[in-house]
Formats: sequence, C-alpha cells, structure tokens
Amino acid sequence: MTSTLVRPAALGSLAIIILCIAGAPARCDDLIDTVPFSLIGSPAQQTVYLPQFDPAHGTLNSATITVTGSMQFVLEVFDSGPGGVSVTAHDTLSFNGTPLQVEGTFTSTIPASQSPYTFGPIALSLGNLTESLGPNVVSFFTGTGTLPYQFSLPRATIDAFSGPTTSGALAFTGASGNVTADYAFTPAPVPVPEPSTLGLAGLALIGLTLAPYRSQHLEAT
Repeated sequence: MTSTLVRPAALGSLAIIILCIAGAPARCDDLIDTVPFSLIGSPAQQTVYLPQFDPAHGTLNSATITVTGSMQFVLEVFDSGPGGVSVTAHDTLSFNGTPLQVEGTFTSTIPASQSPYTFGPIALSLGNLTESLGPNVVSFFTGTGTLPYQFSLPRATIDAFSGPTTSGALAFTGASGNVTADYAFTPAPVPVPEPSTLGLAGLALIGLTLAPYRSQHLEAT
C-alpha cells in the first residue's frame, strides 16, 4: 500500500535559523497527516497506517481522527424486457469497528434485449466520521512509528427492487477516501543563542562579506 503523508506545518531550516537569531519561538500548533484508502469490490479489507506524532515536535495535547470519502455502487438487474427499474441497496464500511452505513435508491431504464442489465458506478458520500481524543489517550499517538487502522467492507445488500420486467437484482460496492490525523500540540522551546554567540555569528558574516573585497584589494596591489 502506498500512503501519502501531508505535513503542511513543517518549517524550512533557514526559517528556523532566522527565528532563532531573532529570539522568537517557532510555533506550529497543528500537524496534519492524511492517508488515502481504497477498497474495490466487496467483501474487501484494507489496513492503512497513520504516522504517530513525533515528540521531537513538542508535547501532544489532543488528536482528532477523521474519515471522509464515498461508496460506489454498481447495480445488476435481471429482466425479460425493456422498461424502468428501481433498486434500493446498502452497504456498511467499518473503520476499526465503527460502522458507516450508506443506503441509496438507484433508478435506470433497461434497453430492449439486454439481460442482465448493469448500471453505475454511482458514488454516495460516506459522511464525516470524526473522533476527538483528549490528553488521557494521546500517549498512544506519540512516537516515531505508525498506527494501523482497519477498513472492512462486506457484501452489499439489496433491500428492494421494482420494474415491470425485473425479476432480480444484485449490488456491488467499493469505497475510497482519506483518513486524517490532526495533532494539536505545544511546540518544543526553541533555544535562544547567548549574546556572545550572536556576536561571533555576526563577525563571521562580516568576514564572509569582506572576503571578496580583500581578495580583490590584494590582487590590485
């Protein structure tokens, strides 16, 4: 499985150096990691791995886990002639044991001399599953490894179908989306250089600035 990690709050090393020299702490109150998931066909299972919060960033205060995405339905109906058809079906995506049920009624028109007739995929939103975890459990999310999250999708269920020539129906599903971890934390303190250190750094910068001038002066003499 390929996962994409998004860390929009990361600072470049140059910016950190500038902040340290200025004596201001580098603040980064939220760190967001997003990992995609995709289950094709049902039944299906997948494990995704969210990175933990690296304690080098500071102290983790809370973690918010969010699941977003959609479920795709493909319908197959058995018929003896053309006409309209309506199929109601549902399936339930489980995220670490938490169910996300999606149900829909799908309609189409069956052409002549086409049995079985397949239509879709039709995507329906999974909604938004959000779980906020406070200070009592954040130690579980702190570390330099990953956390496994299990997705499972059983076979879809047909709740009803209708149509003048329809004798049966099947539903097939898939699901895709993202799992996002939003880590709220207190940044680690940024060391402020002593005045003597700043003085040495300033002298070094002056020396680097004057070096080309001195070289040109020696060449001229």
